[in-house]
Amino acid sequence: MSVVNPTLVNNEVARAYGLLGGGKPADAENAVRALIQAEPEAAIAYVLLGHLLRLRGDLAQAASALETARRLDASIAQGHAELGLVYAEAGHAARARPLIAQALELAPRDANMHWIAGQAAALDGKASIAEQAFAQAERLMPGIGAHRYSLGIAALRVDRYVAARIHLSAASRRDPKSAAAWANLGATLAALGNVEDAIQAMTRARALRPADAQLASLLARVAVQAPTVSPEAKVTACRDAAALDPTNDDVAMLLVSALAQAYRYAEAKDVARAVVERDPRHLLAHWLSFQLPSRVAFDTEEERDAYPAQWRDGMAAFMTRANERGAAAAWAEAVLDSVSNYYLTYRPEPLVDEHRANARATRLLVEALGLAAHERAVAPVTRTRRRIGIVSPHLHAHSVSKVFLPMVAALPRDAFEIVAFYPSPRPDAVTAQWRERADVFVDGDLPLAEWAARIAASDLDVLVYLDIGMHPIMNALTALRLAPVQAAAWGHPVTTGSTAIDYFLSADAMEPSDADTHYVERLVRLPRLGTTFAAPQVAVSPFRDRETIELACVQNAAKLAPRYDALWARILAQCPNTRLSVYCGLPTFVADGLRERLTRALAAAGVDPQRLTVHPLLAPDAFDAALGDVDVLLDSMDFSGGITGFECLARELPIVTLPGPCMRGRQTAAMLRQAGADDLVARDEDDYVAIAVRLCNDAQARRAAVERIASGKAALFDDAGVAEAFARFLEQAQPPA
Repeated sequence: MSVVNPTLVNNEVARAYGLLGGGKPADAENAVRALIQAEPEAAIAYVLLGHLLRLRGDLAQAASALETARRLDASIAQGHAELGLVYAEAGHAARARPLIAQALELAPRDANMHWIAGQAAALDGKASIAEQAFAQAERLMPGIGAHRYSLGIAALRVDRYVAARIHLSAASRRDPKSAAAWANLGATLAALGNVEDAIQAMTRARALRPADAQLASLLARVAVQAPTVSPEAKVTACRDAAALDPTNDDVAMLLVSALAQAYRYAEAKDVARAVVERDPRHLLAHWLSFQLPSRVAFDTEEERDAYPAQWRDGMAAFMTRANERGAAAAWAEAVLDSVSNYYLTYRPEPLVDEHRANARATRLLVEALGLAAHERAVAPVTRTRRRIGIVSPHLHAHSVSKVFLPMVAALPRDAFEIVAFYPSPRPDAVTAQWRERADVFVDGDLPLAEWAARIAASDLDVLVYLDIGMHPIMNALTALRLAPVQAAAWGHPVTTGSTAIDYFLSADAMEPSDADTHYVERLVRLPRLGTTFAAPQVAVSPFRDRETIELACVQNAAKLAPRYDALWARILAQCPNTRLSVYCGLPTFVADGLRERLTRALAAAGVDPQRLTVHPLLAPDAFDAALGDVDVLLDSMDFSGGITGFECLARELPIVTLPGPCMRGRQTAAMLRQAGADDLVARDEDDYVAIAVRLCNDAQARRAAVERIASGKAALFDDAGVAEAFARFLEQAQPPA
């Protein structure tokens, strides 16, 4: 055994620490390695080498050096402590704890040992143990706690968010005026999903540095992504950030997102266009500037009619830019994760060419991401027990599940293996029912590429998309061939426009005679209403022969076209004892605009606007209570009620409807006919008014309508024949010739 030169060792160790403290860790490591070469038995040199290797993230080599130190001299507390910290950073808490305990036993009065013990406990997520250790370190070495901020930043940089939260919480308590501590604590909390506390922390930081554009941007980014923050609060945060940094396109796009979430589409489009002016290659700004309409509920029919042409012009400009070299690849992920062509659906005409154009753009983007590599070959299906894929982000309490869960649940298990894909982080009791029926259930908040890979790897025979158009990930997936046979169902009643989708599953009773021309896909007409909708468990209000009649519309504001306002005004003008309540299902901002528009129509017909109430989105219980006081319902035109039709007819409420040219405008009419209440289906606009006036002014006519619905409503629900037809399609479907 060689004799160690203590003077040399002490001097070189001190020099190495000096280099490290001077911001030269590489020089410090070189000095220590030179010392080890000169003094291979110097245990303290290996301790310092392990410390340096840990700091630069080489945990394996750090552990090796520290094990050598412990072998050479087991009495050095720091060797045990440093090795324990290495194991803690590597996620091996069980191996770390006894080493930390041994270090504390050897040096119970050494502040550094307690400091390291606190770090290890924080990495293990043990906040109270960590704080006890840090408090003891502070007692032994006053002022050492000032370094908690540095520990938090180090943990944050390597995504150790729990440890970062522990340290940065302590740092912000220690120095409440540290904007950096509050800001980084906010970022950490946001990464942990604790959005409300994150926003509080960032708000504290902003109060300390109100002119800090970077802080404002950070707060805006967290607010926009937070489901618990109100849309208007998101807009405020983003406006503040944009005011501090008006030419920052990233901040501007945060404002666009916030405005869109608040349904302030006109302003969102203006901001997006300004970004395009600054950067013509900004494809996300291009995309949002034309996909969004000027408002949810158009103010005039001229404004509404202008939207399709604006959409076409915007798509043409987008494709010109997207086809430039490298443009699609740079922006594909952001565009595909933004919005779909959802609002085209609210037009009365099919717009098949527009949906085709949208699908072509989507295909260009998924190819730019390399997702076409996941595609399957088209080949005949030969498997006896077919493997069926079901995809929807709405496999929870949602209208899509109400329409399709009973049909899928009825599929015979011996004939079909069900693989359900749920691209959403919102499971609930309905999700559990889907999971129970599926042989394989895949869920989570995964990126698009991962979903494409998982679906393709599932070796499906038939893939059914329950709803296309309401969620951007569905549009992206339908641009790909992920199964030999692919179909879209009528969860969102419009063609996908995609040549990768072979069939569209619709409802025969809801489709017009020329419906084949409305779809890129081959139309499959499931019998009658195209669903095995379960009879809703709802209360039926007793018939009321009262002086004031409560007329209502319960459709989303986007379905209420300005051209039909005059019809409602005519009805109220001819029914002086009637009040109209509109439940538009959207925020107060939208409800107020709709009220102003409808008030103009009422004034033109000489109707007191006090007879009109427009309600914003209500809580389910409040909406349910409101329906209990309704006498007659007015359906929306061009895009009729769907789920609301089933649920209101279950309540035996008469609905006046005027069928439109496409399936989406004929849902309520099909239900009424199925229930034997054909007389509530209008022939034209004048007939729509006449039916409503008769029901409002004639109690006997209203009672007769209620009785017809009561006697016929059973035909709307639990239609086993539809489930059987759905099963036959899945059993027989082959790729189109």
